[in-house]
Amino acid sequence: MSRRPGPTGTTKHGHVKDGTLCLQASRIPGVVGHTAQELWNSAEREVEAAWETHPGLRMRIHDEFEAFDVQVDLLAEKLRLHDLLDPLWVRIARHEIGEKPELGFDKNNPRILQYLATFSDLSSIPFSKQHPEIMMGNVDETAWCACFVNWCLLKAGMPRGPSARAQDWLDYGTELDKPGVGAITILHHNSDKSTSETTPSGYHVAFYLSGSGSNITLLGGNQSHSVCTKPFNTKPFKWEILGYRWPDPKAEKHASK
Repeated sequence: MSRRPGPTGTTKHGHVKDGTLCLQASRIPGVVGHTAQELWNSAEREVEAAWETHPGLRMRIHDEFEAFDVQVDLLAEKLRLHDLLDPLWVRIARHEIGEKPELGFDKNNPRILQYLATFSDLSSIPFSKQHPEIMMGNVDETAWCACFVNWCLLKAGMPRGPSARAQDWLDYGTELDKPGVGAITILHHNSDKSTSETTPSGYHVAFYLSGSGSNITLLGGNQSHSVCTKPFNTKPFKWEILGYRWPDPKAEKHASK
């Protein structure tokens, strides 16, 4: 075959296959990309002999491969569309989905400790009066929603946030009248059992994804004790949206408090 129009290696699949991270590359990420690449390789092997022994079929084979090539491009474009539209800090946050704390002070998720480390003052603040020997920055039981937002923004090259307290983010960046994907959303709810898996203080901060009116969906940390997307009901006596903010890349980085 004089031309191989197969998928160009531009994206590593990055999924786990038989316990091993797959580093094979194609235009489509994940398991879908791996399967498409395997199908392509199999078809290519089957037509290799026909290409040499049946010259009359060469044009048909070429056309079939061209058609498949176009379909691969369309699928790859569809799968990457949200990455093209989403702000960088949202793309970074999506890759963290599933991270959650360990149980007990003696076991901690190293990734969440990295989120907490973006506010260095937490390493010198006692976790509680009952545990003055344990510092907030050293255990993943510490409320970490603001730390997660800060970590994602810093990874994206945005200015540092004001503090590890969610309510302080009302002074960050630029105020928005209406949210867009990636808007930093600050909410409040009277702290009770219904919010225990999100916030001990009643305040929460995360990235806006979608929704309006009485329901919005946020991507954030410490939501149901993990990084996840989660709907928030904003009807009366539920969550109150205090503000939407947007990073100002030109602003000086705030010092950790």
